[in-house]
Order: sequence, then structure tokens, then C-alpha cells
Amino acid sequence: MKHSVNRPIVNNGLVVVVLGQDALPRAAEIWKLLERDCTDCTLTARWNWIVTWLQHFGSLVEYWFLVGMRKKTPVGILLLTKETRRKLPLPVKSYHFGTNGEPYQDQVRMINNMILARAGEKKAFIASALDTVFKLFAVEELVFDEFRREDAGMVVEALRNYRCRVRIKEEPTLYLDLDAIRKQGGTVEERFGRYMRRSIKRAMSAFDDALVCTWAKNQEEASEILSELIGFYQTTWRRLGKRGMFTSPYFRDFQMDIIRKLIKSRKVILFRVRSFKFGTVGCLYMFIDGRTAYSYQIGVNDFSHVDLHHLSSNRIKTGYIVHTQCMKECLRRGIGAYNFLTGIYPYKQQMTDNCSSVVTVSATTGIKPIVRNTILDMYTKLEQRRKSLKILSILRTIVTPKTS
Repeated sequence: MKHSVNRPIVNNGLVVVVLGQDALPRAAEIWKLLERDCTDCTLTARWNWIVTWLQHFGSLVEYWFLVGMRKKTPVGILLLTKETRRKLPLPVKSYHFGTNGEPYQDQVRMINNMILARAGEKKAFIASALDTVFKLFAVEELVFDEFRREDAGMVVEALRNYRCRVRIKEEPTLYLDLDAIRKQGGTVEERFGRYMRRSIKRAMSAFDDALVCTWAKNQEEASEILSELIGFYQTTWRRLGKRGMFTSPYFRDFQMDIIRKLIKSRKVILFRVRSFKFGTVGCLYMFIDGRTAYSYQIGVNDFSHVDLHHLSSNRIKTGYIVHTQCMKECLRRGIGAYNFLTGIYPYKQQMTDNCSSVVTVSATTGIKPIVRNTILDMYTKLEQRRKSLKILSILRTIVTPKTS
């Protein structure tokens, strides 16, 4: 069912039309129209992001556009995708709202996804879109990945009208409030934890406090920094025995393309930190959405072969330096917040002073998703237990007195 569906669904006076890949120009026209009227449109809800994703993943993932019409006037539009080629213990007919569903090894991901609709029409459009999906598609699972809390709340409310199991996963995103620093005065480092400040001071001393930073101003500089970042990133993951996301040509080509499109509008950051003596310390790739900079990928140099003032290279946290220097530049440029996306790690906690969240909602029907989720949950618990036992074994080796 790659083509448009000639069976509009009517719900409370709102008609939902399903446009297939054959109606891409019409969908683009409607999307751009609604985007212009939206005052809080996030990065991943803009046509630039949508069409770039489709250009790179549309050959892998089946997709449709759901358009809400009231009195023949478009009031909402969303992208519906069918999940494909994901290595899971049990195949499930899974659909996603937004740019998602590509194979895990190629997955782009980004937070703050939302439904694009006119003011006052979003709740009605979400309800009508759900009605359309459940009636026209053989759905076993419907997922809303890392949505804004407001939109996720509307989705959960609308799902109460259906006989399905709803899972809600809220994930924190840690950030440094740059506006507060700007208002109250002081420095970026003063907001860090004591351990982080000490680590950065030690690392800066190793590099003689002599660093030069580059914030890409054009496509040429951005491509150069991205190329260097990819080299560092892939080397790090290969050393750990893992593939690294840039191994995927789909992922890599998407990133190159979206950077080319966003660099002119200053919605993307390619940032590099260099030492005069030792060369590049590391590179950062970030998106700017509204007044927030989101840390997307980082690549740092390996200094294990360099004598850094007799300091062990594993004590020189190059990533801390790169993030700190970028935070300072974001502060100087008037950016409001520096966000580390999802995932709670000690270094993020040490470098931030605030927290927001995103929500993933999944609605499932039938027995297959239950079986699959049970298997995945068991696997996760076993993996966590395996890691815990390994750590415990190491600790026992350290603390157990040796007998002669």
C-alpha cells in the first residue's frame, strides 16, 4: 500500500486523507503551508528534515502522509512509516509517527518530535489520525518516538478510546542553562561539579592551556570538521570492537546532506578544538532547535602515543575539553541552553544544572508485541546482571587479600 488511499476517514467533522509516495509534491505543499503557520515547530517537524530523511530512507521504509482537512482546508499533517529490517526476536507489524522505522544500524534519531497542526486543531487531528491508522492499517504496534511531553500527552489521551496496551517511557535530557549564566554572571565551569572542574583543569594544563576553536561558518568548513569527527568516532568504536554509526552509508549520507541544508540557516554546529602543540583534540556535531543546542555526535583524538607532561592519557578527558569550549562559544553567541539529549551518564550530570524530558509512547494490539517485549525485557535484565557480575568479580579481585 505505497500509494494514496481512496478512503478518507471522517471523525468529528475532520476528514483524514492518506497520501502515498505518489503524492509527495502535494504532501510537500501542505506541509510547508502548515509549517509557516506553526509558531513552535521543532527541527524534526520541518519539511527540510522530513524530505531529507525520505530521500535517504524512503527506499527502505514504506511511508504515507496523513492529512487532516476541515471544510477542505488542511489543518494537520504527519508522516506515518512502517518499521523494517530491524533485528528483533519476533517480527511485529510496527508503525511510527515521524521519521523513524529504519533499520537500527542506520537509525538517525532525534528528540522533541511533534505533530504538525494548526492552533486549536491538534487534539482533534491526533484523534482522527489514530482512527485512520487503526482502521486502514494492520497495526500490531504504533510508536511515537521521543515526543515532546505536550504532544505525547495528547496522544496518550486519544489512545484511551482504543482497546490497546499503552506503554509510556519518559526519558530525561540533561542541559546547562546558558541563559541563567548570562543573567547571573560567572563562567560555564562554575556550574560544573568539583570532579569535572578538576579534570578540565588537569587536561588544560596538559595542553599548555593553548587551544584554538573553530565554529564552521560555511559548508566547506563544516564538511572538513565532520570528516575529521567521523575519523575519530569510528576509530574509538573500532577499538571497542563495535561498528560505529558512521559505518552505515545511509546514516553517513543523511548527516552530510542535512548539514549542507542547515548550515546556511545556522541550525547546525560543527565545532573543532585544536591544540597548537598536539593537533586536534576533538570535534562536535550539534543541532540548534529554537534557542537550544543539542549535542548529537562527538569524535575525540587518541593521545595514548603522546607524552602529555607525564600524565596518563586516560586521565586526560578530551571530551570534557571539547564540550566546555563549545559551551563557552554557545554562551558567547546567545544560545539559551546546551542539551546532551537522552542518556544519563556521570559526565553529563557533572556538566549540567537542569533537566527536561521527552516521552516515547507505544500502543500495541494482539499477543505478538507482548511476547516480543517480554523477551527484550528479559534480555535487558540478563545483560545488566551479566555486567554487574563482571564488575563484582573485578572488585572482589581488588579487595580480596592475597594469601602467600
